[in-house]
Amino acid sequence: MRANRRARRRTILIALVVGLALPPASPPAHAAPPDEVTGLAWCPGTTDCLTWASTPGATQYTVYQGSLGSLHDLLSPATDSCSLGAFTATTTGPILGDTPAPCTVFWYLVTGTNGEGEGPAGAASDGPRTLDASDLCGPHCAPAPLLCGAAGDCCSGRCVEGTCGADGCSAGPLCGITESECGGTCADTLTSTAHCGSCGTVCSGSNGIPTCTAGACGIACNAGFANCDGNAQSNGCETSLTTSISNCGSCGTVCSGNNGFPTCTAGACGIACNAGFANCDGNAQSNGCETNLNTSIDNCGTCGTACSANNGIPSCVSGTCTIACHSGYGDCDGNAQSNGCETDLRVESNTRETAEYIGQVAADVGSDYLYKGYHGSRWYWFMAAETSNTAVYLSATVRLTPPHDLDYDLYVYSACSGALLGSSTQGTGLVDTVNVCWDDRLDVGCSGECSDTLNLLVLVRFYSGNSCSPYTLEVIGDTSVPGCASSCTCGGCPR
Repeated sequence: MRANRRARRRTILIALVVGLALPPASPPAHAAPPDEVTGLAWCPGTTDCLTWASTPGATQYTVYQGSLGSLHDLLSPATDSCSLGAFTATTTGPILGDTPAPCTVFWYLVTGTNGEGEGPAGAASDGPRTLDASDLCGPHCAPAPLLCGAAGDCCSGRCVEGTCGADGCSAGPLCGITESECGGTCADTLTSTAHCGSCGTVCSGSNGIPTCTAGACGIACNAGFANCDGNAQSNGCETSLTTSISNCGSCGTVCSGNNGFPTCTAGACGIACNAGFANCDGNAQSNGCETNLNTSIDNCGTCGTACSANNGIPSCVSGTCTIACHSGYGDCDGNAQSNGCETDLRVESNTRETAEYIGQVAADVGSDYLYKGYHGSRWYWFMAAETSNTAVYLSATVRLTPPHDLDYDLYVYSACSGALLGSSTQGTGLVDTVNVCWDDRLDVGCSGECSDTLNLLVLVRFYSGNSCSPYTLEVIGDTSVPGCASSCTCGGCPR
């Protein structure tokens, strides 16, 4: 359509009127009617007068101005008010001063007559002139809004930033239909990176190769750079994807600063963690230093150090694994991280046959003392020896002192017969005590003594609690146990 409009405008300036011959009622005898008027155009260098070719036989020309809808009225006497005057020359001179209202069109008609007033009926031109609020070209331009394309498109012959220049402008370059005069030169504002969309709008080439497409700036970024803010015109490829913590590797990829200081190196997020924190999942971009090494039971002290939950409830305190054992269990090796509460305190750690020997005490004189500290259920044995030939009974006291939060029970047996000699089952934190005594025996005939040394078995049995805090086992010889009296019996010496 634009090309057709441009062609139409050229027609306005070349030939605005084509005469239509209407045969007279009776041909005049004295002179032939003039030919059709041809060559109608704007006067050279101006747009306020018309000129046309001389027509043989014409002695006078009349110029009419009107609208396209009333062309037929231009030929009737009622349209005399539309006449711009009668002229003997082939030009009107500077008389076309009025302009149409915005968005309306004027058309022109020139007729020629001979001396008798006879002549062909002229035809309206096909070249309108119009004016609206956006037309910068004065009163005699083609329809606006107007894009520049050829000399005939602008009444002043000058194109300014895509539209016709105002009347009286100095001569400038005649630019193409998509071009504008920008600083004295023609520029295609649809493709020029120096005048993209409008004169002087420069597309930035920062870190890339700028483009202008349909009047909008774009850019092909260099490797490692991107136009993350979408402003190709002002700052091009403003973002370094290799170092930006807000656009690391790609636009919008933000490196997390969770519990540390984020970095972007070669397009990959990293982070320097604060003390006590670590990036254990390796995802610096999403969650930074997500792990608290002081409290995480899966990463206690270091990434991957998991606290065992064996027979208890684990925790991580200041980067060290601890565990609250279930009742009956204890962390006796102190390795809460690896095996938790590895010891079942209820299970006897040895047997009667493999009881641990803890020493010898004198059962009749001397008040010897034995001591043992341990944890959990366990068998022990000691020797209660007869060390004097006097006829005095033998005795020993076995005492068990548990931790304040644990309950242990105490049992004393004869190693020879297996008989239970005494027991104590006090409560949590209370001391258990067992006293034992026996007679000093003589041989057959009571002429001499036998050995009354006894081996005694002790069982320390766990009852309740959940720690490996040690108990204290004590054996005291010759304790003058109440209820035992000095005696001597005659009979076979027991073994």
